[in-house]
Amino acid sequence: LCYDALSGRELWRRSLEQIHSESPHPLNGPTSPTAASDGRSLFVFLPDVGLAAYSLEGELLWRQPLGPFGAIQGMAVSPVYADGHVLLLVDTPDQAYLAAFHAGTGEMVWKAARPIGFLGSYATPAIYYPPDGPAQVIAAGAVELTGYDVRTGARLWWAQGVTSAPAAPPLVAGNAVYSLEPSGEGAPPFSQMLKQFDKNGNGTLELSELQGEATNLRIMARLFGSLDKNAGNNDGRVTLEEYEKSFHPEQKSGGLVGFRLGSSGDV
Repeated sequence: LCYDALSGRELWRRSLEQIHSESPHPLNGPTSPTAASDGRSLFVFLPDVGLAAYSLEGELLWRQPLGPFGAIQGMAVSPVYADGHVLLLVDTPDQAYLAAFHAGTGEMVWKAARPIGFLGSYATPAIYYPPDGPAQVIAAGAVELTGYDVRTGARLWWAQGVTSAPAAPPLVAGNAVYSLEPSGEGAPPFSQMLKQFDKNGNGTLELSELQGEATNLRIMARLFGSLDKNAGNNDGRVTLEEYEKSFHPEQKSGGLVGFRLGSSGDV
């Protein structure tokens, strides 16, 4: 929807066909992500559709189908624009990556794989313009806070054990970046998962034990199904070893954390 900023008069509205459903949390929705712009075009991310670009007059310029994503609470991350690229963070228990698309054509320029975390990230990336060197896109994921070269996707620096399910975007201020989430958050111990969901008491979490219409069962079925596929042996059940290999429940993160920008590697 486009409105005249002074009068509130509607100027145009456009629709795109839904190609799948991301099952958002009731407090989330299918249009949670905010549009981005380079001053000439609009870039929108609709999780049930993908990425699309419009002119300021409402002409569809390109469309890039994406998904499904397998997010636990639905997708809330917004696209950001920098140096001719539209950047999108996908960080879910099913898949995790940062991708750059050509702002003029919608073609994918690069895609950087990221580690997968317990609940995923809901934090829109930030852009940092260093005094020298290329622009950086800073992503707060469920496992790692990372800086990438906007042009190439090269992983320039990273910090693990800082974020586990971030929702607040990283804040760049001068030569520093700050991340924020409740302290002590992280994956619950496997014993807690067994106590809740191990119906037959055999010490593993079988996907068949997570069937049902209850919201928590559907969320857990999605989460543990992704774990079994990505880190397990895809046998329909999750063991303690597979769980701890994936989610590192001993690693707590959160709080307000600041990093000085300008370093490389593990900061």
